[in-house]
Amino acid sequence: NDDWWPRMVALKALMQHHEATEDARVPAFMERYLRHQADNLPARPLTGASGVRGAENLLALYWLLERAGDRGLLGLVDTLLAQTVDWGSWLEEMPARDVTGVWDPMSEGVNVAIGLKTPALRYLADGDAGHRRQLDAGLANLDRYHGQVHGFFSADEWLGGTDARRGTELCAIVEAMYSFEQLVRIYGGGDYADRLENLAYNLLPAAFDARMTARQCHQQANQVLATIADRDWTRADDDCTIFGLEPNSGCCTADLQQGWPKLVSSMWMGTADGRGLAAVVHGPSQLETVIAGRRVGIETITEYPFEETLRYRITLAAPTDLGLVLRVPAWCADPTLKVNGNDVPVGAHPDGEAGFLRTDRTWENGDELELRLPMSVRAQERPGGGVGISLGPLHLVASPGEVWSRLPDSPGLGDFEVRPRRSWNLGLAIRPGSVDRVARVERPGVQ
Repeated sequence: NDDWWPRMVALKALMQHHEATEDARVPAFMERYLRHQADNLPARPLTGASGVRGAENLLALYWLLERAGDRGLLGLVDTLLAQTVDWGSWLEEMPARDVTGVWDPMSEGVNVAIGLKTPALRYLADGDAGHRRQLDAGLANLDRYHGQVHGFFSADEWLGGTDARRGTELCAIVEAMYSFEQLVRIYGGGDYADRLENLAYNLLPAAFDARMTARQCHQQANQVLATIADRDWTRADDDCTIFGLEPNSGCCTADLQQGWPKLVSSMWMGTADGRGLAAVVHGPSQLETVIAGRRVGIETITEYPFEETLRYRITLAAPTDLGLVLRVPAWCADPTLKVNGNDVPVGAHPDGEAGFLRTDRTWENGDELELRLPMSVRAQERPGGGVGISLGPLHLVASPGEVWSRLPDSPGLGDFEVRPRRSWNLGLAIRPGSVDRVARVERPGVQ
């Protein structure tokens, strides 16, 4: 048929396959397909979902141009941009400023999550700094009109306002993660990495059971029941909060798989000068790559986001000049840095990019770099007198305990409702401005 959208998804899968295997068939196939698109888009333009989500098609085209260098496809960039919705203007103007009562493709949460990367892709085409200003204004608008205490916007399944009982769709979470990964890659902004890490370490794991054999379609910031019930949401079935293979719909089951692998593949990125590496997302990892013709290995030893310290152990065949760029989250006021146990002055990224620090030196095999990101308890005032509590990258909850009940006759691994084990009507007897004076953080096993 004339729907280009499923083919954009196939292109994303091919890109990932090539990056993992270097299968030489992929670029050649993609080049033939994109030429087919260039020939046919004038008469069969992007419409419906493909016009709203055209950013994914642009990503595949840029990906190929970086590798194949076929300048004959540059005209397709202009065609795709002309046929893709102008998300930058929409985000900046934000016409959806309340609970969405009538379906509009621009207010559907998944579409918004995918569309976030569109201004950056337009920037790659024309170099206009105004695209980033539109994007940042749009993110501020989403925070203001639909933001939740967990740092993401509500979408159940359309934009739903700031009430803590609104839902957030799993599909929107993983698609937004992919968008923020691209925004960091293109703009280098630490604030985009902060948002990415927030999704990865709070909302994504909350959408699964402990074994990752069941998932929710929608989760709530203030979620005390995951049951089959009628909720006053924009568009969702009664079973949208329960855990299972495909409650509400199968779309989240099809989409959930991209969250963790794409996060891991984006934890480290190369620097623009070609002679450095950037730690974009913090967490335990192992990296092997080639910088300026020399093989470099870095092992990140940490229990972040549950602890404050990250140790980087460097493996080299010979001494190597290398710039290491480390992200300092916005919530961290006093980072410290050590090389082989010795303190190193902490300075801003020399290019002026907020949220990163850089250290350049000749590294030797076995060198260790230690980054400490002290975490303080923070309070966030919310509409209706609510207060949210965060520690470092994590948003905290007071759990009343959980009782999981398998639904009778549910197939396969089962569908489950979850209810509180104890009373859940709790409150904080503190003022937001005093939380740092009354809160105490205890870490098991840490002195």
